[in-house]
Amino acid sequence: MLNPLTSPLLAQFPLIKQGFFTRIGGVSQGVHASLNLSKTKGDHEEFVQENHNRIKEWFDKKPLILMNQVHEDNILFVTEALHDKILPKVDGLITNSPGFVLGVLTADCIPVFLADPEAGLIGAVHSGWRGTVKNIAGKTVQQMKKHGANKIYASLGPAIGQENFEVGVEVYEAFGLKFKDFFKASSSPNRYLCDLKGIIVSQLTQKEVQAIEVLPYDTYASPELFFSCRRSTHQGESQFGCQFSGITISV
Repeated sequence: MLNPLTSPLLAQFPLIKQGFFTRIGGVSQGVHASLNLSKTKGDHEEFVQENHNRIKEWFDKKPLILMNQVHEDNILFVTEALHDKILPKVDGLITNSPGFVLGVLTADCIPVFLADPEAGLIGAVHSGWRGTVKNIAGKTVQQMKKHGANKIYASLGPAIGQENFEVGVEVYEAFGLKFKDFFKASSSPNRYLCDLKGIIVSQLTQKEVQAIEVLPYDTYASPELFFSCRRSTHQGESQFGCQFSGITISV
């Protein structure tokens, strides 16, 4: 039985149905156990499809719209379901249609839900460090406003926390001095601990969203609940799974 985490901020709006799914409740095995939704990380296709079907059931059998996530800042306004096919290379989705679910796959990166219940607009964002440098979440807010959004609420789902997100000088320099306060020195030379969630909150605040919520879950630190690319790498595992986060407009 699926029991996803939900955003308390967005749960107050009957128009919105959303869930940050954990790794629990699927049929995949081994390092992919059990609710893996990625078809590109070495899992059996039939297992991934069954996991996919279970999430669709939770969303009242609506099609799931998945992105071909490439850590860039491309955003797509979706007007119709694409029969569960993966979309072109985008990291942000927007819609005003209740006919499908906007989905994000993550294994440490940050899934971001955006919603303006009054305007009937929702967004889903995949924001890793490269996409965050490009301000993918803030740019998705801008696109929503172009389509009529005014009061946008944002929820950041489970992702790697600062204490476990050690990065090199190249990442620190990519963000520049503007975000230096979101880094602190690691115990390793020339390494930093990056507060990626904090950076996204700062970017969204500058876009004057109505309210922002950050769910207090670290994917790296919770192997019983979440897949983590970095944790799998540190454990010498060549494969890993991805959890699903989805948001839709209820009817």
